[in-house]
Amino acid sequence: MGLGVTGQVHVQLAKAWGAYPVIGITRSAWKRNLAQELGADLTLPSGPDAVRGVMEATGGRGADLVIESTGVVPAIADGIAMARLGGTLLLFGTTSATQATLPFYQFYFKELKIVNTRAAKSEDFPASIDLAARGVLKLKPLVTHVLSLSELESAIGMLESDADCRMKIILENN
Repeated sequence: MGLGVTGQVHVQLAKAWGAYPVIGITRSAWKRNLAQELGADLTLPSGPDAVRGVMEATGGRGADLVIESTGVVPAIADGIAMARLGGTLLLFGTTSATQATLPFYQFYFKELKIVNTRAAKSEDFPASIDLAARGVLKLKPLVTHVLSLSELESAIGMLESDADCRMKIILENN
């Protein structure tokens, strides 16, 4: 859930580990198309239809693993709804909310495993670099803009907008 840079990387990692079906969810049609190019078997728009779509794609069972990369509370609730009994919910997005309404009974009823992430550790870097070097992770499609450092103001404006066709912006010091 959430097909920004980290969501797109998770799609590729899931495929590399043999997951099927890998389902990408986001409101952006452009990001859904990119996810399919990078290996997603199915992509769905966010919202109530996404939960139904995941349930249909898994024969009513639900997802073994839901990777939530948005940090948005309603998306976490959708992740809980689409996880299978005994499934895992990986909270990868940064959630800044200090209080929220979630279907907490579902944690108990579904016996969900909740995994939280905070930061990469130095021991993660060699394996990550190796995956990129071998082409398992395709990173070039995630860099959508390369701008001069003198265009910093424009780059910040791009980051603050909700425009499509923008993922990672690289600033070069020319």
